Amino acid sequence: MEYTLREKIFGVLVFVLAVSAFFFWYQKDKSIESGAGVNTLFSAEVNHPEVLRESLAGSAQINGIIKSIGNGFLAVEADLVDLNKLEAVDFLKSQRLETVKKDYKVFADAKTAITSQGLQAGFADLKPGMAVRAVSPEAVYGVSEFKALNIDAFSINQ
Repeated sequence: MEYTLREKIFGVLVFVLAVSAFFFWYQKDKSIESGAGVNTLFSAEVNHPEVLRESLAGSAQINGIIKSIGNGFLAVEADLVDLNKLEAVDFLKSQRLETVKKDYKVFADAKTAITSQGLQAGFADLKPGMAVRAVSPEAVYGVSEFKALNIDAFSINQ
């Protein structure tokens, strides 16, 4: 049985719509809104403070603002979810979690991948006041300094 061009196109469209519908259905409860720090909006899928605490405590990145620049390091003020306030969270609805500010010393060396405005950059391209995401090889909640694997910076006043 041969299909006409119209039937083939219709079949492809139905397939694409079905895949799209599944994707949006799957993602409907997975929305996470990024604030200036670690993701702070969670859906009811994470329904227990200990599960969320464990997940956040293992985070290996910070998001914040470059406060100053030293010789081979950035002083970054990051916003982190306050792990001590998770007991008060109503996990039946999405909500913004309380955050705390924490200062980090983020070191960079020749192996650190650096981007600025989405383009490859060098350490000299980073400036105080820029928003920054720094990725560590280990969890960042228990430390105040680390050597970054990646640093992504963006000018806030674009």
